Amino acid sequence: MNLRQLDHFLRVAELGSLSKAAEDLAISQSGLTKSIQSLEREVGAPLFVRRSRGVAKTEYGETFFRHAIAIRAQSRNAFGDIEAMVSGREGTLAVGTSPNWLYRRFVPIILGFLDDHPGVRLRIETDNAPQLLDALAHGSLDIVFSLCDSASQWQGIEVIPVELDKQGLVVCSDHPLTRNPPDSLADLDRWGWVLPEQGTLFRRRLDIFYLAAGLPPPQPIIEGVSRNFLLSIVAQTQHVGIATQEEVSNIVPGRVVMLDYPFTWMRTVGIMRREGETPSVVLDRLIDRTRAFFAGSEMTS
Repeated sequence: MNLRQLDHFLRVAELGSLSKAAEDLAISQSGLTKSIQSLEREVGAPLFVRRSRGVAKTEYGETFFRHAIAIRAQSRNAFGDIEAMVSGREGTLAVGTSPNWLYRRFVPIILGFLDDHPGVRLRIETDNAPQLLDALAHGSLDIVFSLCDSASQWQGIEVIPVELDKQGLVVCSDHPLTRNPPDSLADLDRWGWVLPEQGTLFRRRLDIFYLAAGLPPPQPIIEGVSRNFLLSIVAQTQHVGIATQEEVSNIVPGRVVMLDYPFTWMRTVGIMRREGETPSVVLDRLIDRTRAFFAGSEMTS
């Protein structure tokens, strides 16, 4: 097996189509088919099965896919390290971070890291944790700094916890609930919920909490994706919402408070990378600096 065959396999697996992969790779479909067939003979098992539209990975293909991603990432690390040595630079890193972690936490880490390693080049991608983890699993990111709740949904992702972030009910700072907690969970509904969209971990946790109390899940009067927008609504009204302490401190400091009633949950913030992969030297140093930052110590390199 060579890296060219590996790239061919991964592109077909990612696109689910021989014709689309051939077009993307700028080779003929017959040439791509021969490359895949040669790889299958070497592996000793079929990697794809034809469908009415395109192809799908077999169980052997699924297993090979996870290893192929790691091999591709490792080869990029190797070439990147050697290129950096030849050019006198320290390498390039593709880093993912969620929006609520970006400014107060990530900026000082990155600035300190670049002070110590001015030859490093960084590509920063900002998105929600599931999208970042998908990019990490598929090899387009080297590391992710984010909430770790979604990591268990991806095989081959290692989590390095660095901090706990509390999540709970939030209201504006002068809300009546800050002085007189509601008599029951159902009493919260009369204030009107402002919530993240369905399917998010926040909503699932809240729905389960209500169902466990024998109540139907709350129906928000406003729902959306942007945490900035939702917290701004809470800050300017008497509606209730849910958020993390990190978000409250970053987005609406002093304008929104978190209540201890009726629930608080702890969420793990951490570093996520591909399991079993030997990281590049610069990636190791970025991980060390991040852990040192959260431990409250200065990085010594």
